[in-house]
Amino acid sequence: MLKPRLRALPVRRCAPSYSTTSHAFPRADVAQVQNHFAGQNRYAIEFARASRLHQSLHLRLASAAQMKREGVQPNLVIYNCLLEAAAHGAFWLEAWAILDDMRLLGIEPNIMCFNYLLHAVRYRHSHHVARVLKKMEDCGVKPNSQTLNLLITRYVAEDNLELALRHLLSSPQNDIVPDIQTVQSVIILAARNNFARLALDLVHWFERISARRLEESAWTHCLIAATETSYADGVEQCWATLTKHFKILLDEGICVSVLNTAARHGLPQLATEALQMLQKLNVQPEEHHFAAIIEAFCRLRQFKEALLVLDLMTSSNITPSAGTTKPLSDHIEQDAESIDATWRAIDELHKDGRRIDISAPRAVISAAISQNNFSKAIAFYEALPGFNLSPDLSIFNLLLQGCVQIADRQLGDTILTNMKANKIKPNQDTYGNFINLCLTQSSYEDAFFYLEEMKAAGFKPSASVYIALVDKCFESNDLRYQIALEEMEECGYTVPQRYQKNTAALD
Repeated sequence: MLKPRLRALPVRRCAPSYSTTSHAFPRADVAQVQNHFAGQNRYAIEFARASRLHQSLHLRLASAAQMKREGVQPNLVIYNCLLEAAAHGAFWLEAWAILDDMRLLGIEPNIMCFNYLLHAVRYRHSHHVARVLKKMEDCGVKPNSQTLNLLITRYVAEDNLELALRHLLSSPQNDIVPDIQTVQSVIILAARNNFARLALDLVHWFERISARRLEESAWTHCLIAATETSYADGVEQCWATLTKHFKILLDEGICVSVLNTAARHGLPQLATEALQMLQKLNVQPEEHHFAAIIEAFCRLRQFKEALLVLDLMTSSNITPSAGTTKPLSDHIEQDAESIDATWRAIDELHKDGRRIDISAPRAVISAAISQNNFSKAIAFYEALPGFNLSPDLSIFNLLLQGCVQIADRQLGDTILTNMKANKIKPNQDTYGNFINLCLTQSSYEDAFFYLEEMKAAGFKPSASVYIALVDKCFESNDLRYQIALEEMEECGYTVPQRYQKNTAALD
């Protein structure tokens, strides 16, 4: 007859839960031992209590030794209690000894035994895992979902994506549906290693074999990986899932990354949604946010829409820079029709009462010059007053670059005169362009005059200006190359090796 304190022990307290942490492994159920012999029953209940109280392996082994001295043979439940304690403390040698001992007594281990053993070798080399799996196979024990979880958790912690993936994809062969947390850990590992396509393939694979759906954290990691690898399809899919299904607000960094991806792949709708989310986050729109939308429209050759974004920028008190409109000029310079179509779009917007920013015609003028259609660039320049616009310094510099291309000094003088008439002061680029224009002529004395004027205005001539001067002097056997080289060194520029050789030849 059992003692009263043992009879009063509440059996329902034995926790059936099971997780990767050792203290949460399934506890031996007292109900499982009620039909055993009295001695086994008493010790089984004692070990069950030890399991609930998280007693150490040392105490449990002491109880097992007492049990053997009394001639009571342990059963599977008692051995599992011992293995649990060994697994909790990562006593892998003791765990193997316990397994060998139970087999010597003719007690065949079950999957719980091997799961404890796998947990016990968690800090050991991987070949210990292979040994456990081989023993499991020899005993004819099939893995379960907890086995899979233990294996994958280990390899994810080691950042070993290949082995984690191998065990995960082997689960259907063993009729195992992997735990959602286990799958998510592999997906996140793949995403953190920038395998965006692989991560999304795993998402689709799991949602085909399981009725459960992954949490937003897995999708967020996939989105980050997709933006970092510029995987446009993945970005669109993850963005739609997170914003429409989970309805969450993503942080500013992710939104900016999505904007960049949308710009590269011509996805203006995605870029617009990312900008709208930034506004929901109370992030003040800046120039680089709008620049991404402009580039996205330009990649689709929707130039009028890109011009509307420029209008939106100016209405937001943001002045577009040359860098923002560069995608526009880069795309429309591909053919003359695109240049004309963009100019017509500017004219239509002006007739609709839209305020035209100088950056829009500047982009068209730049494209015309890049296409060597300088006459069209001049025509656009002369049409600026019709839009209530005055040319700025950047447009005059563009026109001077065009004059250099066609070596038209007279037109360059006219542009410089118009620039002074508009009370626009030249900058370093202006002087550099005009010096280069002078060097296109057979008589290039003015180049040195403008060089001195440039220095007097407080601008440091660039290395390219000095190189152009030296090249012209070498070409004309002009000894003033020495002055240019000396000034070049005084400005801190390195004289190229080829000039040293040419200097020796002239000397």
